[in-house]
Amino acid sequence: DMDIFTQRIIDFRQWMYDNGYRNHPLLIAEYGVLFYEGLVYSNPEYDIKNKEFMYAGFDWMREARDPVLGYKPDDNRLVQRWAWFSLDHGNYPGGTLFDPYAYKPTHLGTAYADYTAQVTPTVDLKALDVTVITPTAAPGTAVTATVNLTVSNAGNVTTDGMVLAKLIANSPTSPTHYAPAGGTTTRSLECCGDHETITITWPGYITGGTYDYYITASDIDLHLDVRTPMLDGVATPVTATLYATLANHGYSEVGEPVTVTFYHQTTSLIPIGEPVIPALGCCGDQRTVSVLWPGITDGVYRVCAVASTLYIETAPVCTYLWVNPPYKVYLPIVAKGF
Repeated sequence: DMDIFTQRIIDFRQWMYDNGYRNHPLLIAEYGVLFYEGLVYSNPEYDIKNKEFMYAGFDWMREARDPVLGYKPDDNRLVQRWAWFSLDHGNYPGGTLFDPYAYKPTHLGTAYADYTAQVTPTVDLKALDVTVITPTAAPGTAVTATVNLTVSNAGNVTTDGMVLAKLIANSPTSPTHYAPAGGTTTRSLECCGDHETITITWPGYITGGTYDYYITASDIDLHLDVRTPMLDGVATPVTATLYATLANHGYSEVGEPVTVTFYHQTTSLIPIGEPVIPALGCCGDQRTVSVLWPGITDGVYRVCAVASTLYIETAPVCTYLWVNPPYKVYLPIVAKGF
């Protein structure tokens, strides 16, 4: 009975609220169908009713929200996670998803797979409880303000990489012009209301001015690959072409140009070039850039690159450039029959 099912959860959330636990996730460790076939319904109606109850419960828990009782970091949902009972408990076949004796999914197991297959993986980042703290100063004084907030992921999957929070603000003298005023990154956030409290510094804040601002939160997961050619049997000095491919596996577009900095690493870092990627999308989108490195003589060179924006930077990725290598390695070729 879905009315009883939902009311019990609402009542428990009310108990959590009354006892100071509103800001805690609610995990239902197990729920399911414990009726044997034939006890209430028999085939095929039995399978249909089980599926209807499962789907109704899943639908309701994914969407049920309450602005007073719900878990705020999870967009005020009442339930954050739940586990179906059971996978293969043969003594309670009503909820069993997999037949432990026939070694195959049950009708309900197939229904479970069908439901979960149509759920779209989603990252849903929220900026909550934003406060701006400014030092005491005379009106018109430029100070560094502090912005405190909580970033949460109300989606159903973990962010692939770091979360970038940016403060976008206008200017008291140019109220229609908005620009990034500060930013910071957090760890990866799990689904269902995982959150992190962060601080963004806001330099150049004019006391007494009127600002309009907002926070953007993005899931950015940058992967950088560096490639160099093997230059053998060439006249030197020679010009080498260095390549780097940058991919964003996160769910959010980067939103600003990305600079890829190539350098030669010896006892110091010697810059080679800095191509710029104007835009980089989400979800596996990638771009390849290259630079020319002229005047290379014979030798082995360690080449590295980093990708950076105003607020994020990848770890260095390095490889080697070989120009007329002093030795060669020969590998045997083994032919195998088929």
